[in-house]
Amino acid sequence: MTNRPMFLGLGSHHGDDQAGWLVIDRLHQCGVPAANAVAVSSPDEIWHRRIHDRKLILCDATVDPGKVGTIRQWSWPGVQLPELHHGTHDFPLGAVLTLGQTLELCPAKVVIWTIAGSRFSAGDEISPSVRQAAISLANTLYEDFSHA
Repeated sequence: MTNRPMFLGLGSHHGDDQAGWLVIDRLHQCGVPAANAVAVSSPDEIWHRRIHDRKLILCDATVDPGKVGTIRQWSWPGVQLPELHHGTHDFPLGAVLTLGQTLELCPAKVVIWTIAGSRFSAGDEISPSVRQAAISLANTLYEDFSHA
């Protein structure tokens, strides 16, 4: 197993749903190679990565009644995952991870970072607080990556 984690940023072009992608963009700017940080549009794209023997860190926007831009960390399995913002044709992240684990396509443990958002409609701009939170989270993740 490589000691370098795999970062996946889930997102779309719809407002605050860009949060996961912004984390990945910032990680690339910091020097994390594309082989270790990938932006994806759907949770089931996790299955297309050879990550079953690597630490997996997912970043995504969430619908959260808390303050927009709030960053939270989750560990799967073991907790009820928050409501993540995905399209109507996507599989829920928990179901994707469970199936991926059963098929030995994803690691036994996954770290999930979420950023609370409120703007998820087509044409919405990303909230300034979500943009700042994504940059802050990426900087923190880069520190962990550079010491792995």
